[in-house]
Amino acid sequence: MSTIWINGEELKNVNASTVEELMKELEVSPITLVEHNGKALHRAEWSTMPIRPGDHLELLYLTAGG
Repeated sequence: MSTIWINGEELKNVNASTVEELMKELEVSPITLVEHNGKALHRAEWSTMPIRPGDHLELLYLTAGG
C-alpha cells in the first residue's frame, strides 16, 4: 500500500499497481484524461503505467458546452 496524490489531494493506502487498476477502483470514466507525474497518458498506456508511492496524478474531465 502506498500514498499518492490525485488532483492535489492525498490518497493513502493505494493497492492498485497500475493506472488502469486505480481508475477502475475509483470508478473513473475511461474518457477521462489522466496526467501522470506531468505527462499526459494515452488511454492505451493506463495498463502498463505503474503506480508508485508519491506519484502525482491529475484527472481532467472534458465536457462540451453550447
